[in-house]
Amino acid sequence: MNNMGAAFPLPGEETGQRYIDDTTFLRKRAFPDGIKTTADVTALIALNRTISPDSDGWARFFVDSLTDFIVFHSYPQGSMDTYNADWFVATFAPEGIIHNKLKLALLQNIIRKARYTPVSLRVLALNQLRLAIIARKGAYADFRSDDAVITAQDMDYIASLIDLPLQSTETSLQAAELAVLRHIDNAVKEDGNHPDWVELMETVKTLSARKSSRMQSNGWLQLNSDMLFSDAAKA
Repeated sequence: MNNMGAAFPLPGEETGQRYIDDTTFLRKRAFPDGIKTTADVTALIALNRTISPDSDGWARFFVDSLTDFIVFHSYPQGSMDTYNADWFVATFAPEGIIHNKLKLALLQNIIRKARYTPVSLRVLALNQLRLAIIARKGAYADFRSDDAVITAQDMDYIASLIDLPLQSTETSLQAAELAVLRHIDNAVKEDGNHPDWVELMETVKTLSARKSSRMQSNGWLQLNSDMLFSDAAKA
C-alpha cells in the first residue's frame, strides 16, 4: 500500500501531473476487471487528469481501454451511433476543440476501429486540423509547424479519418466532411501543399459540385457551410 501514492493519488492527496511507474500494477489495482461499466469510464477519465501525458504505457491503456468499451462493449457493438457520438463530444470536446493529445488519439482510434461512425465525429476530427492551421488551437496544433501548408504528416492524419484516395465517382463522404475539407483548403497557402492534398481537393471540389447540383435539383434547403462549425470553435 505504501507504493499506491506513487501510482495514482489516494483520496486527500495532492493532485497534479505525475508519472505512472508501473501501468500494469495500476491496471490490476484500479481496474482489476478492465473497463466494464460507465463508472469505470468516469474513474478512468478522472485518473487521466492526474497522470503525465508522456507516460507511453498509460497512453496505450487509456486509448485502448476506452476504445474497447465505447466501440465494442456499448450498444451498438462494433459501431458508433448518434447517442454515443454526442456523448463523446460533450465529454471530450464540448466547445468543438480537443485540447488533450490522448483524447485526440482516442477519437482517431474510435474512427479507425468502429465499423460505422456518425459524420459528426469525423467532422470534429477534421476540424482539429483547421483549428490548428488558422489559430494554433487544440492538441493537433502541438504536432505541426506554423507553416500554413498541408504536410505529409497532415495527410497521414487525414488518412486516419477518411479512406484515401477518394474516387470522384463514388465516396462515403457526406456534405459536412466535404465542407470542412474546403474550409481547410481556404485556410492554407496556394503553393507548397503536399501533392496528395492537391489531388484530394480536386476530387472534393468535383464531389461538392455534384452534391450541390443534386440538392438544388431536389429543392433541398441550402445551409451556409459556416453553420457546420460552432462559434466557440471558430478563431
